[in-house]
Amino acid sequence: MYRDEILDLYNNPRNSGKLENADIQKEGENPSCGDHLTIYATIEDGEISEIKHESEACAICSAATSILTEEIKGLSKGEIENLDSDWMLENSV
Repeated sequence: MYRDEILDLYNNPRNSGKLENADIQKEGENPSCGDHLTIYATIEDGEISEIKHESEACAICSAATSILTEEIKGLSKGEIENLDSDWMLENSV
């Protein structure tokens, strides 16, 4: 059931690409598997107004990044800092 959704997000990632003139640019890497992500965001009125990502990652990581970028658009820094693993499980595929 979830396999098709994960593969769709991997093959057709949401918010994929580089965001020029981003206010925030963060890179992350998982040394155990080699996944590498860069997330770009612009902030307007204290909230994420636009977000994109570039990734060289497995299907699970790519799908999770697509979900995350969709869900945090419009949130403030404080709201994002309060997200936890329960939130991610509730908002996953």
